[in-house]
Amino acid sequence: MPAALPPEIVVTEAADGVHYRLPRLQLGPVRFAGCILIAIGCVPAGMGGAFIAFAATVIPNLPWPVILVACLTLLVPLAFLLVGLALIFFGGWMLAGHQEISLSARHIRSALCVGPVRWSGRRSRARLKQFTVVRGNQPGPNAGTALGPSGNVLQAECEGSRPLRLARGYPEEWLQALADDLARNCRVLSAEAPDERATAVVGVSEESASPHDIRDRPERPVNCRAILKEEADGVTLVMPPAGVWRGTNTFIVLWTFLWCGMLLPLTVGLGTAALLGNVHDEQGQPISPLCPILFLVPFWLVGIPFLLGIVHRGRRRVTLTVDGKRLLVVQSGLFGTRRSEWSRQEIAELRVACDRRLRIGEGKQNPYYPWQIDLRIVPRDGAEVNVITYREGDPRKPDLEWMATVLRGALRLLDE
Repeated sequence: MPAALPPEIVVTEAADGVHYRLPRLQLGPVRFAGCILIAIGCVPAGMGGAFIAFAATVIPNLPWPVILVACLTLLVPLAFLLVGLALIFFGGWMLAGHQEISLSARHIRSALCVGPVRWSGRRSRARLKQFTVVRGNQPGPNAGTALGPSGNVLQAECEGSRPLRLARGYPEEWLQALADDLARNCRVLSAEAPDERATAVVGVSEESASPHDIRDRPERPVNCRAILKEEADGVTLVMPPAGVWRGTNTFIVLWTFLWCGMLLPLTVGLGTAALLGNVHDEQGQPISPLCPILFLVPFWLVGIPFLLGIVHRGRRRVTLTVDGKRLLVVQSGLFGTRRSEWSRQEIAELRVACDRRLRIGEGKQNPYYPWQIDLRIVPRDGAEVNVITYREGDPRKPDLEWMATVLRGALRLLDE
């Protein structure tokens, strides 16, 4: 029997659905870290806002080509302003905010609320597949202490999109009861669903954020991107390219795009001005167009490698084929293709593993290094090979567990 919702969660039923208001998190002294976030956020927000306000008074008086370059350059202070406002919002949420969830026949929504200001997201009910309670990181070998309830998350798994985080930071029992109640209300609201896909049963599952919680997974995870092709003598698993945003850390992608976005208008503007002879030296003589280009070369030498790395990681494709008693791995990307092959007798183990390191294949125990989650092939002779690698906390870890289970079954490693 599903557990009852705790009385701290306020449930309001309306004609179009049900609304949940969760209490403020019990953060203790950590709550006052919100003051630090607000103070830090005021700096980039003030800098970006002041620069934009100043530019608004200057740009209208410039020539048209210069106005275009100046407007492109404003992307940088705009990013400062948005980052600062986001830090201020999250600081205010830590001090006095709460979380809300809304479920209707058409959508499921979640929001972080600070007074009238909301940071919300929503997904279509027609694509909702299950509610997942993700337990916080648990201790493992050399992992240090575990996180408390602050690591627990309730999320909605929806077909074709990233999971929507509904609630975070509450005890696991609360989130489990909330997931059960949401699933029950999904069944009640399904009769009013505008799309027949929304009438499907929405289940409840449990996961763990701990990198050490590795399990066999015979069922395909929701939104698993791997493509399975079953054949008479084996199987083929294809992990398609992740794309720019999912293949690399979001902060690195944003930083690279901002860096190159700032350099591009500067390069065009300085290069055009030099070609037209509008840039002069101290003696009043026009300088060579190569001078501004050479000046910007070191800055481009920083941005271009990052850009190539992001594109490479976003275009990587991995194909694993079990053909009879052979495992073939093909890894392709921006810089070429690599093929590896093992016979069934040469493979001692195929599993998902985690360890700390700086580079693939370099085991480390330093607690400052992040955990890496790998789909790993362990030959009987030779070094282990990490085929696909994700960082700790990546929601695609269940995909690797399912792939490992399928490949072990095709290779008959499960029989040993």
